Amino acid sequence: MKKNKLLISLLLSLATVLSFAPFSIAQNEIPVYINEQELTFDVPPMIENGTTLVPLRAIFESLGAQVEWDTATQTATGTKEETIITLKLNAQTAMVNQKEVTLALPAKEINGRILVPLRFISESFACTVDWLPETQTITITTPDYVPIVWHSEGTYKVGTDIAAGEYFVQSKDNLGCYLSINKDSTGAMDSIIANANTTTHTFVTVMEGQYLQIKRGKFTKADTATVPKAQDGKYIAGTYRVGTDIPAGEYKVSPTDVLSGYLEVTKDSSKTFQSILTNENFTGDTYITVAEGQYLTVTRGEFVLVE
Repeated sequence: MKKNKLLISLLLSLATVLSFAPFSIAQNEIPVYINEQELTFDVPPMIENGTTLVPLRAIFESLGAQVEWDTATQTATGTKEETIITLKLNAQTAMVNQKEVTLALPAKEINGRILVPLRFISESFACTVDWLPETQTITITTPDYVPIVWHSEGTYKVGTDIAAGEYFVQSKDNLGCYLSINKDSTGAMDSIIANANTTTHTFVTVMEGQYLQIKRGKFTKADTATVPKAQDGKYIAGTYRVGTDIPAGEYKVSPTDVLSGYLEVTKDSSKTFQSILTNENFTGDTYITVAEGQYLTVTRGEFVLVE
């Protein structure tokens, strides 16, 4: 009987200790979207006591802010238009335009990265943050965002179902999206004008009377799309418009696949062989210089601007 009482006492003591222990979960699968575009992080988001922490530079740059890190004072400063956010590592308060704000959680260093409260950073830039419990997803909407009208997979007649012009195409899953431009609806091989695959995103331009086919993906007008921005200075695989999505200049490209990466520079987004200016398969780091108006496509790789 005494043993049972002792066991119960120990269990109650353990429960009491656990109830006051800080709750911290690092998850690999907490999708975060800004204006319907999913972000990627080199350190996964962490939920601690109901507050989501994300890598500092990634969230600032994804929201279009410039960020500086002062190693001596362990202080980050993010600037976007008229808003300036200053927060110090492990400090319970931060400054927004010289006004002190108390944080739900301070910025902290985890696995060599500084993580900051997602909601605080986003709302300080006048964004709306929502938690979708059914999908365990976080969405961030900027104040100037106009909802994107997406077209689902299928075949579309240009001039009847969709307007002629340039479109942004996004893959639906890791299997990759297939697109083709066809001169008619016969389904014959010789009706294909151009085709392409992407596991992330790309651009395509279609003309009146053509047919655009999309499989395992979706598409929208190019001028309304939100193209992934660099995170920690790195751009993920995909197609980028030089001068619009990325600056002109020289880039260092690195493979992310054990086999090889692929890069391609084109003069437009017609997807035809005639539009290709240069292309290359690479197994190690390589360099490529691109000019205003060109398109850079990187597959199974990532790239950074050479300063």
